[in-house]
Amino acid sequence: MKKMFKKSLSLFLGILLIAGSSLPAFAVSTVDYKISNPYKDVEQLLSDPSNHYKTNLHTHSTISDASEDYAVMIKGYYDNGFDILAFADHGVIGKNWNEKPNQPPLYLYQYIAGRKVTTLTDDEFNAITGGTYAFPEASGRTGGRGLNCVPSAIELNMVTMTKSHVNGYFCDFGQGDIGFENGYEYAVKNVEKAGGISVINHPGDWLGSAKHPEKARDIKNVRYFGNIFNSYNSCLGMEILNRVDSVTSSDRILWDQVLQYVIPRGERTVWGFGNSDAHKLSDIDTSYMDFILPEYSIENVKKTMKNGNFFVVGRRARKEMPDDFVGEGPLPRVTGITVDDENDTITVTAENADKIQWIANEKILEEATVNEGGKIISEIKLREHSDDITCYVRFQLIGEGGICFSQPFTCDDGNMARFIIEDNRTDMQKFLDKLVHILSSMRIYVVFQELYRKIF
Repeated sequence: MKKMFKKSLSLFLGILLIAGSSLPAFAVSTVDYKISNPYKDVEQLLSDPSNHYKTNLHTHSTISDASEDYAVMIKGYYDNGFDILAFADHGVIGKNWNEKPNQPPLYLYQYIAGRKVTTLTDDEFNAITGGTYAFPEASGRTGGRGLNCVPSAIELNMVTMTKSHVNGYFCDFGQGDIGFENGYEYAVKNVEKAGGISVINHPGDWLGSAKHPEKARDIKNVRYFGNIFNSYNSCLGMEILNRVDSVTSSDRILWDQVLQYVIPRGERTVWGFGNSDAHKLSDIDTSYMDFILPEYSIENVKKTMKNGNFFVVGRRARKEMPDDFVGEGPLPRVTGITVDDENDTITVTAENADKIQWIANEKILEEATVNEGGKIISEIKLREHSDDITCYVRFQLIGEGGICFSQPFTCDDGNMARFIIEDNRTDMQKFLDKLVHILSSMRIYVVFQELYRKIF
């Protein structure tokens, strides 16, 4: 009896095994991502240092509210090894550095304060842009490449206490325009009308999120910026790092939240930008961008900005590193990126970095450190993190010199729409919110609000 039972059990299990082996393939599901690689067109350029252009597109001078003379600031960037520079003075459209921009009457106080505005001579301009200008022995400049001038940049909303600043590029809008309090959309819309492109500057300065990170996660604020990006393709992104990161320390939080708001709609992404926003010489080498270009031209700069072919680099990042950390020496640099769309992997190689961290939705998915050969390389297998990835991943490099942020790699599993954060406000709620925004943007209201805060 026992023998018969054992034979019957063996036969039954054998039938199950055979049946199981012929189950249809759809019974086992595997996530398959379509990866959008912002560096696809420049992958082959990453290994050659000559294709990396040290870039700053947001700086100031005595032409607006900075304490440093225009010509002195230019030479300061040259001495610090920069390759590309744009002045975005408040309410002033930039020109070539041997021409004096049109300074609004508001800034005549600079002359009263004894500060001058000196442009470069034609010879200086040609030498600096050509790379033949003599620089001090202690200079950070290492190559013979010149410092290239990007004209037609401007910081908009010139006279605003709320610091709702937007940089406009490659257009003629904004000269002397005082702007509006809380007027992000005003600036972005008018730059688009004029045929330019724009970037939202240091949103944490407006939100006050450095001291209150929860404001960077507040759906009201995420929706506000997300709707601007969804409405205006010419607004390419937002600063995620500015100067020594004192007001922008929560702007990577906001960026991660905005990416989750914008990307699932399937139309675009939001690039991260980084600038020194220098007002004095000591600000110059704090935060900037590593542009990847085959060669310099204004068209290539514009294309790089639009396509996200760059990295954000900084000496300090207060959320990612200890607050007292100050980077010294060479900054981390990406030397290679390979995307395997078939196997859903992304591989990164780098130099001057101690670790590579992969991020999605504010969470560190995994981390790689320098190997025994002194090299750093990391491959992320996206399918292993499908529970934590909604619509993108990004990476950051950390080393003794500072930090380097990548742009987001969109990861579309074919059903990103399920992650869309709906705006569930009624038409009446939307109208009332817009009315409140308009009323709170009146200068007289803002002035009284600021006075009230200071007194009470």
